[in-house]
Amino acid sequence: LHTAYRRQRQMCIRDSDYRTFSEFDGTAGCRECLPGSANNNTGQATCALCAKGSEAPLPGAFECTPCAGGFVAKDDGTERCTPCDAGFFRAANDPRGAVSCSPCNRGESTGGATGAQQCDKCDEGTVASEMGTPECTPCDAGSAQSTPGKMFSLTYFSFFSYTFYYHNRWINVYAM
Repeated sequence: LHTAYRRQRQMCIRDSDYRTFSEFDGTAGCRECLPGSANNNTGQATCALCAKGSEAPLPGAFECTPCAGGFVAKDDGTERCTPCDAGFFRAANDPRGAVSCSPCNRGESTGGATGAQQCDKCDEGTVASEMGTPECTPCDAGSAQSTPGKMFSLTYFSFFSYTFYYHNRWINVYAM
């Protein structure tokens, strides 16, 4: 990589590597764009901040790149996209862009993982009763869930009945 710069009409261009461009600092010559900014045109005096939903992690970027699925950039000038929190996701083809993560639906989770591109249904015997639940939790004692992806466990009760004859009539007693 040839790092020699030349000054041309108070603007900067890189002599050999046209993938990266630099900013004219007004005194000592040109300098590379800072992380979180880029310049993809020759002869520019400034670098542009990366827009929300994109990043430029290294100095001297030619362009900002969109955040990968499971990652977001909420602010302009983002150096590195951040992963979605556990219980939240962002699909790579999300039409809203990479500026926010969506919570998992009830009955789904990311299994505690960050940077998820999708949520998975809870397995049998586990539930996620709130949106954005990081991990599905086992059903409480005395309850069960046999259908994956449900938000609540079903509580099963043990019933017994006893019938007896008392004062010339039959009496049924039901108890849990």
